[in-house]
Amino acid sequence: MGIGGPGHGHGHGDPLLEADEGGTVEFKSTLRFDLKERKKNKALTDVVVKTIAGFVNTEGGTLLIGVADDGTVIGIDADEFDNNDAFLRHLYTSLTNAMGPSVTPLVNARIVDHR
Repeated sequence: MGIGGPGHGHGHGDPLLEADEGGTVEFKSTLRFDLKERKKNKALTDVVVKTIAGFVNTEGGTLLIGVADDGTVIGIDADEFDNNDAFLRHLYTSLTNAMGPSVTPLVNARIVDHR
């Protein structure tokens, strides 16, 4: 699983960003911040967890957080975490709470800077 870094722009040259969503590649604009409502929304984290659960229960996949549906990198700053470690801790804690500790070793989350 890749996570869009703080940069902005389209992912020209990155095959994952150029790919269409579906199957084993999914894009999510944010982990917890509703861009339309301009506030934190736990339901968005739940959607991310469900997407990862789907990957874990099938052949796997790549979820890019901080990437709009059209493949534009918008970054993760909107989620308003203090730093990248806090972002990853929130993600892994959400996964553990929803699916149990045995799932987290199956997830490879990392921050990728696409500036």
